[in-house]
Amino acid sequence: MLRVLLWLDGFPIALALVREALATGVQQVLTLFQQAIAEAASSQQRDAKEDGGGANDEAVSRIAAVLAAKRGARSLPRHSRVSATERARSVELLLRTFALGQRVDATPHDADTIERVLGVGRRGRRDTVDGSGPWLVGPPETLFDTVEVLSLPAALQAVRAATDAELETARGVAMAVLRYLPLMARMMAATFDDDNYAGFAGVQPLDQHPEIAMIMVPVILSMLQAGWHDQLHDITAALARVPELSAQTELLLQLPAKTIQANLANQPHDQQQAVQRIIDAAIDGKLNPPGRGLDRP
Repeated sequence: MLRVLLWLDGFPIALALVREALATGVQQVLTLFQQAIAEAASSQQRDAKEDGGGANDEAVSRIAAVLAAKRGARSLPRHSRVSATERARSVELLLRTFALGQRVDATPHDADTIERVLGVGRRGRRDTVDGSGPWLVGPPETLFDTVEVLSLPAALQAVRAATDAELETARGVAMAVLRYLPLMARMMAATFDDDNYAGFAGVQPLDQHPEIAMIMVPVILSMLQAGWHDQLHDITAALARVPELSAQTELLLQLPAKTIQANLANQPHDQQQAVQRIIDAAIDGKLNPPGRGLDRP
């Protein structure tokens, strides 16, 4: 992982070594999933080879139920009220689709429930910024059509086949997402006084988990090879202004409080409140990763 992180930061790491490290990382994750399934099946004292794989299917369901019931920092968000049964069903469909690369028999209701379990459904389809439309559009069930691009098996194939040019393109997209998407999410949470505005609460801590790059880069490579250039361009374009906005916030904090209040005096009340929330969030360190807050002067 260190080799990949150094490459992402701009160190001159041979791309053949980067490609090998990424492929090894994805394969290790897939192997962990298969081992967990095998262990769960074994605990039922059933032989998957003899019953046509039924033990493995049941094992995936059991693993999903455990993950769905989990609480704490490493659990799925709970921004919407979803029954335990539906939550477990959603986790199982996500595992089968994106971890195992399986085509699943899912309904539009299943897809809608998954969006609610992830905390993005209604918020991602409703909340807007600066008059732009919501980021989440289209029928929810199209999620399952992305299995051949966004699943781990697809990502593994993509990284093995990746050209040097594709690796460099993926590097730029991954760095934009890792550096600026969490910051954008935290800025929106402060601006709108809503931790899950547009369904982005789940990405706020993304920059605290650099290991996600081991999966993100291969997935981006798979998107490139599938021709998703427009979607990747839209992502990087949306994030392009975040560094500038962050720099403006830093400059704003250096101004005397009286100057800030004078500049805001003629602005609409809601805009004054939004700017003040951004200032407070920056002072309290809520725009930065934990441990990197600013001290109040």
